[in-house]
Amino acid sequence: MKNATFCGNFTLAPGSFTISSKDSSLDLKIKPDLKALDTDLTIDPLKHTFLFSIKKTCDKSGAAAQLDYNSENNQPVLTVFPRIAVKNVLSTGKVVVKSFKGLPLIQLQTQCGKVTLRQFYNPEEGKTRCGAFYNFGSVGPLCCLSVGVAGTFKALNIPNEAYFYTKATVKGIETAIILSKEEEQLGAEARLVAPFRNNYRAATSLKCVDKKVSGLFGLGFRCPDCGASANVSVNTETEVKAIVSIPLHKYVRGTTVALSASVPKVDAKVLETKPQVGVSLSFE
Repeated sequence: MKNATFCGNFTLAPGSFTISSKDSSLDLKIKPDLKALDTDLTIDPLKHTFLFSIKKTCDKSGAAAQLDYNSENNQPVLTVFPRIAVKNVLSTGKVVVKSFKGLPLIQLQTQCGKVTLRQFYNPEEGKTRCGAFYNFGSVGPLCCLSVGVAGTFKALNIPNEAYFYTKATVKGIETAIILSKEEEQLGAEARLVAPFRNNYRAATSLKCVDKKVSGLFGLGFRCPDCGASANVSVNTETEVKAIVSIPLHKYVRGTTVALSASVPKVDAKVLETKPQVGVSLSFE
């Protein structure tokens, strides 16, 4: 038996604590209730470490700032959530400052009517991603039709990565098409998510990059009466995986058991016959 896990969450008046076990190792987390102070504190008595977080929000603008500190790496992180609303234009974002020696991580989004502009900068990659999206709404039999273009820049020149994106819903079926150019390679991807029968959903994704085709296929079911669910996914490049979740609320309140099995590698010719089986038990 591999990947066997156990997790229990207990809530008391002063706070809560979580006990979990995986691969014969025990993990204990204690969280005092500090919501009145807009503060989160997680203490790990076994590792002698703690996580501290405090967040303050402006009631008028909705902008916020959050300070996090991890005693394990002794690194504070400041996150600013700007929010500016002017008539029908709304700008939101996230700025993460880990050090004042370089530029921070920047994620911004501006929405004006049906147009959405997005910008993302990651200092670790040194790349800037920009995108523009337009939502057409309903057009004939198509619902939620939208298109978008995006690019990744290392400098102010032609982007080394470019994307064209469109998605729509037709009679409850969600479809999406993505055309891309990554590292001088052209690619195309088609995605489809469709409900069929009662409580069943199927999803598929086909991607072609440099004449190499890969696929992801999935099937899910959820019982509306007992809440049990089953999901099977097949990735032609990595694995076949199945997960079954069975609520045990009838016997123990807030308890769920999950069974999982996976075959590590799948391709057109080889299917390794060394499945990994796991059991997970969680309760609150």
